[in-house]
Amino acid sequence: MNKRIVTIIIALILFPSLCFARARLQDLTPASISVGATSTLVLAADSDDEREEVILVNDSNEAIYISVGTAAIMNKGIRLNAGGGSVTWNYPQVPTEAIYAICTSGTKNLTLTYGQ
Repeated sequence: MNKRIVTIIIALILFPSLCFARARLQDLTPASISVGATSTLVLAADSDDEREEVILVNDSNEAIYISVGTAAIMNKGIRLNAGGGSVTWNYPQVPTEAIYAICTSGTKNLTLTYGQ
């Protein structure tokens, strides 16, 4: 058998995600959330347990705090620094609970990309 074909077959067996990465990227949904000075729902709970990826990026000029499963509280939880602080969860570590955010002054932009 041709060495190139054997190499491709081995790659498909060992790294199937390489073959499907492009399809998964097309299933991602981008969104923008205005985070308030009180706990703001960013992403509702996933009762079907189908989330495969969640990406949050702070697109504002002040820190945003993230909480999973409970209301967000200032200066607690996951801190996303101003101007691009981010967190990414990939399968199988993606939280299925609701995700919340909070910031000091309110009306700050948090970008969200998620998919199944």
